[in-house]
Amino acid sequence: MIMRLRNLIYGKFLEWMKQITTIPLNDKVDISCSCYTYTDHLLCHDDELEGRRIAYIYYLVPEWEEKYGGSLDLFNTVNDEPSEIVTSFVPKWNNLIFFEVSPVSFHQVSEILGFKTRTSISGWFYGPPLKPAVHPVEKLILQPPTNFPVDVKQWINPTYLQQETQIHIRQSFEESSEIELMDFLQVEKYEEICSVLNNDSVVWKQKGPPSRRKYEEIDNIEDVPSIVKECQALFSSEPFLVILSNLTGLRLHPECAEDTVQMADINSSIRKWSPGSYTLLHDQSFLEYATLNAGLCFNCPEWEVEYGGYTSYVAKDEKEEASFHLYYVLMFIF
Repeated sequence: MIMRLRNLIYGKFLEWMKQITTIPLNDKVDISCSCYTYTDHLLCHDDELEGRRIAYIYYLVPEWEEKYGGSLDLFNTVNDEPSEIVTSFVPKWNNLIFFEVSPVSFHQVSEILGFKTRTSISGWFYGPPLKPAVHPVEKLILQPPTNFPVDVKQWINPTYLQQETQIHIRQSFEESSEIELMDFLQVEKYEEICSVLNNDSVVWKQKGPPSRRKYEEIDNIEDVPSIVKECQALFSSEPFLVILSNLTGLRLHPECAEDTVQMADINSSIRKWSPGSYTLLHDQSFLEYATLNAGLCFNCPEWEVEYGGYTSYVAKDEKEEASFHLYYVLMFIF
């Protein structure tokens, strides 16, 4: 039966596809079987690969309902980037879906929410390649550190301000290039921020495009309560760059290294993660500068790995030389 299906796709199905699409397809065909089970999903992408012209999906699912998830979602585009879901197809037994692959054929498979298996035969037909899309390069908005007067002792756990502790942390960081510092803020400050970020008055804006990320972010720092603004001012200040330099051994401030004449620039954001949020690694991810990435999480007590929300780092080719200029990216995670 499997060979009969394969021969059908490579033969009559291919010829039929040529006729109805008028695309000059060649004899190359990809075919595979996919089984999605509980929590499986496929994030937003365009399927674009040299020569791919038609994508097809043939469903072999049991009786299926929309509440089970697993729909094929198609996106519209704004400036050749995916924007919003405009059409969704719920899997159905013996149904065939196909669409043209192009620089704007963005789609996804939504998360499987039921304890059923979404089985399908899928693949691509090939033909003359289209001109690849040229997506705009995203630039981080970098700011110099501020001279905002701040008393770090009121904010930071005094343990992390002790020289002996900083030396120990720096040694660990130099060995592994990452470290997790527990109870970093003073408890009173931390709990106050947790409380205000839970307030319905805080305005969150969805951040995209879906082919790279999906989460919510505070768009205007002036709209947040004063305690949050003070915390961000702390982490964007020169005194905090000195502390980071002492904790990591990186040359982020002239006071910490004689050969450092320029301070690190800063990019910061306040993000909210909820079910369905994600970021994707892509070719433009922080390639221009050497980067120190720091995140501080709120309102997520007793978090377990299976809940998701963890951060994964992929090392770039270590043979390449790093830039001389350092900046650090700060994320407040709600």
